[in-house]
Amino acid sequence: MTTSQALTTSDLLEILTLNGDRKLTLEFNGRQLSVDPVNGDKLQQVVAAANTSHTISVNTMQYPPLTYILPIIQSSTNTNMVLSYNGSQLTDTEAQGNVVVRGIEVAQPTTSIIVTSVGVTNYSVENYLDIVRAAG
Repeated sequence: MTTSQALTTSDLLEILTLNGDRKLTLEFNGRQLSVDPVNGDKLQQVVAAANTSHTISVNTMQYPPLTYILPIIQSSTNTNMVLSYNGSQLTDTEAQGNVVVRGIEVAQPTTSIIVTSVGVTNYSVENYLDIVRAAG
């Protein structure tokens, strides 16, 4: 389900419950993540409620603040997470360091990290090498 961030937290949790152990992918736009005013942080709650049959995918991962997203990545042990960073929108001047490397550092074994549009000039080769080194 794309644009999952548009649904309410309670609707997303009900979808996960009704889905049971069948395969399901919920895709969130990282630039449009917000906290549900009634039910709290939907991505955090969805990741906590998901199981290993579910995949929680977040695109444009370069946008959520690290202080918000890193604890969610770290807590994703019971589900599959796919985190996609747009290489053309990454910069060398990130205040908190290389955001992709920071994601890799806390990623669980069930997490996949993708960098698209590699080779755009606003991100140094050294940063890409740091990503490869962090990934092992």
